[in-house]
Amino acid sequence: MKVSERGHDWFQYAPTNLLINAIRYRRRGLKWGIPAMIVLGGGYIYGMAICYTIITREGPGPLNLLILLFFWNALKFLWTGPVSLIDLTRVRAQERRQRRESMHAAVAPEDYSETLA
Repeated sequence: MKVSERGHDWFQYAPTNLLINAIRYRRRGLKWGIPAMIVLGGGYIYGMAICYTIITREGPGPLNLLILLFFWNALKFLWTGPVSLIDLTRVRAQERRQRRESMHAAVAPEDYSETLA
């Protein structure tokens, strides 16, 4: 197994990745994409701003790494919002289509002799 594969497997258990997977790959989670984008994406941007302010006021330099992490997580959540909205629209259209098909299939034909022959 390559190092990149191990890293990919390890990062799949990061809390933000678990949350994004719960939002994007479960039917119940799709409706939470936009609120997560606003709350969590905005929260990460706010955290970036705080770290930047601390650094500009002669704070510790390693906070730059935290800024990079916040930026990456903010991008993930800002991207998850519109994508989950598109997925939700697609899933609802598919469910509507299936309901229509099942309603048409549930209607029994008038003459059973034609279907049995």
